[in-house]
Amino acid sequence: MVQLKVQDTFLDLYQEEPLKLNFSIEDITDAQARSIFSRSFRVPATKVNYEFFKTAFMVNGIDFDVTQRYDATILVDGNEFRRGQLRLEKIFNDGAGNNIDYQCLFLGETTDFGSSVGDKTLCQLNLGLTHDFSLDNIEASWQAYPEGGVNDGLLNGDVLYPLIDFGNTYDEDGNPEQSKIAYQDSSGHHTVFTSDPINYTRFKPMIRVKKVMEQIFEEAGYTFTSDFMDSEDFLPIYTSAWGNETNINSPLGTANAARIQMYIEKYLTPSDPGTIPYDRIVQDPGNNFNEATFSYVCPVDSTVADPYQLYHYTTMKYAAHPSGTLIAAIGVQVKHVEALTGVETIIKSGSDTSNSGYIDYFTLENLSFNANTALLAAGHPTGDINAGDSFKVTYTPLNCFFLSVLASWLWVEETPGQMEPSTMFDCDYKQIDFVKDVLTKFRLVMAPDRNIPNNFIIEPWSNYIATGGYYDWTDKIALNKDMIIEPTFYSQSSRIVFEDKRDGDWLNTLNFEQFDETFGTLIFESGNDLLKDTRNIKTNFAASPLTIMEGTLYSDNTPLLQPHTHTAEDTYIAHNPIKPITRILYYNGLRTFTGNGSTHNYYVCPSPYDADFDPNCGGNNDGRAYTQYSLVTSHQDWPTIGNSIDLHWQVEQGYTRQPTTGRSCYDQFWLQYINNLYDPQARTVTYYIELNSVDLQDFTFDDIIFIKDTYYYVQKITDALVGERSLVKVELVKLLDVILIQNAPPVDPSQPTWNLINQEFGQIDTEWDEL
Repeated sequence: MVQLKVQDTFLDLYQEEPLKLNFSIEDITDAQARSIFSRSFRVPATKVNYEFFKTAFMVNGIDFDVTQRYDATILVDGNEFRRGQLRLEKIFNDGAGNNIDYQCLFLGETTDFGSSVGDKTLCQLNLGLTHDFSLDNIEASWQAYPEGGVNDGLLNGDVLYPLIDFGNTYDEDGNPEQSKIAYQDSSGHHTVFTSDPINYTRFKPMIRVKKVMEQIFEEAGYTFTSDFMDSEDFLPIYTSAWGNETNINSPLGTANAARIQMYIEKYLTPSDPGTIPYDRIVQDPGNNFNEATFSYVCPVDSTVADPYQLYHYTTMKYAAHPSGTLIAAIGVQVKHVEALTGVETIIKSGSDTSNSGYIDYFTLENLSFNANTALLAAGHPTGDINAGDSFKVTYTPLNCFFLSVLASWLWVEETPGQMEPSTMFDCDYKQIDFVKDVLTKFRLVMAPDRNIPNNFIIEPWSNYIATGGYYDWTDKIALNKDMIIEPTFYSQSSRIVFEDKRDGDWLNTLNFEQFDETFGTLIFESGNDLLKDTRNIKTNFAASPLTIMEGTLYSDNTPLLQPHTHTAEDTYIAHNPIKPITRILYYNGLRTFTGNGSTHNYYVCPSPYDADFDPNCGGNNDGRAYTQYSLVTSHQDWPTIGNSIDLHWQVEQGYTRQPTTGRSCYDQFWLQYINNLYDPQARTVTYYIELNSVDLQDFTFDDIIFIKDTYYYVQKITDALVGERSLVKVELVKLLDVILIQNAPPVDPSQPTWNLINQEFGQIDTEWDEL
């Protein structure tokens, strides 16, 4: 007996039309995180089904949400067969209402994962990595693997602060306003070696990719198992959390940062003042936004020197009365509200007037500003803000006939307190896209675990295929149905372009200008005249070309990542900061600072303020001295060695003038897969095979299938009847390199007798050599 349980309801099914499912390996190997099984089917409009679907069959029905997917389970004889989600696709009504069917789509676990993650972005993750942002913790982070053990470093090695040159800002004469991260400067400017130290906020965090993946899965209600992600090939890979603004420093107090928005137009009572009704919390790791009062509640005390840093934007839409007899006005105010007295102080404001009788617009934008300084300027005696005080945005209309708010943002960018690095992830980068990019970069398979609910197996394709169970399906094939054999490469493109994103830093720009392609791009040419078209394999990760630290010699071999510009101005070369695209990089441990053939100290000030103005860290060679720095590159090892991995699609020599060897991501993770697709001996074979519920329930795509004299893996199963024995169309791909068959010896095809299955499932004895 087949049953379909949706949430807590067992839906009635058409017994004469049993459920069918399709299974496809491409849905776990194309890095799209789709369902490995799916199927549309109809269910009748019985009383039970009506209680679930309610008035969905009516054109004006409103009490069933057709936009949602609902948790569902298929059971066979009371035992769970498959779990997934059900979605209502269509309703068939004969017009008189006498015969109504609901067409539903059943989707497997992987799609359920994708819908659970939804449209959330990386900066909405709650990684639980809050810590004191200090030079002591920056130092501690350098002990992460491979410098230390797998759990060494800051927060078990999940947070890393590498030394990276994000550039400088400049005064009107072209002088850097901070020390340069350089050994020597041709213009005599201060450098981290020769004069003033840098302050520790020049270090920006990176997060272990495995930790990010784990948190995305956990917040979606899932887990995963991966030997690969625990290996030395993956564990030292970190992803950048370098902020959403163009700057050279990490903001302070990001554990209490917040991004609150209202981006859907909201109509307001034109005669009444009020508070902007924010309706979307983009980011609030400290839970400081009060949804009842639409205000941000300050969690800690602050001063002008250690402030709250705000950004605000609001656009209002308003109109005077059509008669034009009265002048309409609209004002917008950013207010500080004192918790103890309730006193409201306007710290930023703007207004506009109109008497046209037509719609007018008014925008107030307050770029990043020190709220404590603004409060002081507004007449507060000290500018101090206490815990419990709040910020809100209000509006004041006058003589308005029409009023709405089109959009409004209130961002708390910096606060006193601790660092939460997840707030510095790209707020436009979706979590599901990050997962897809990781799957794509390493050619990972994401397969539901048949033994552990809500768990996935994630492994490279080459480590997954043909590593499961062994099954002999020789006696299950229907010999009176056509067997179709075709070269596997026929379904492929002539050309494949493997590419990452091109960032705006000077090395990415230089490479593109020289070679008209993104650094690390690989173009695969099949050389097969029978094929055509181009396939593009892309990720959202930025390419990361490498060069040496400014002022050092190429022979010093002192590489340093430099995501900044290199622009010729009138009298100087500007290394202006950019907002870097998200990157993934290996941590290479600590490297010795070498300049002009000798080891040198560099200096870091333990104060969060600009070292040039810090009385405790303002003189020559002040601050803490270091002879080693934390290095991140695209290479697993530096200097590179023969088998180390390069995270680009091909190994490029780059801009260090050091010999670069190793294996690219394509060589390590894609090459075997591509060879299996394009090999002249590769074959896709289609059989009709007798399968039952036990076969399908035990089956996974890593299984080895033996038929007659050949080993295969399953590519697709079409129209498999649930709960019944039936002939099923199965597409298999020939395994070219089968070294070990687990748990069973190969079948000897010399003289066996086997069963030929006809449409009535009768058995006919025959010999191999009679076929």
